[in-house]
Amino acid sequence: MNLIDERNWKNDADLAEVYINWGSYAYTQRDFGVPAPAPFKRRLAQGGGGGAESGTTASTTSSIATTISSFHGA
Repeated sequence: MNLIDERNWKNDADLAEVYINWGSYAYTQRDFGVPAPAPFKRRLAQGGGGGAESGTTASTTSSIATTISSFHGA
């Protein structure tokens, strides 16, 4: 979290990448805390609604950055 606390980021995409890296762990009956950034990005691109898969990494990152910016009042 030093990136955020120390304001060591250049743009919203940097913050989005941190969000993905810190929030993309999968927990199942067999696995505990396994990194899963690709499924997490897909889920975010769907808006969490379970619709058809859509979006690219760039658009997903942009969506995440927009969400983070609105959350922080930027």
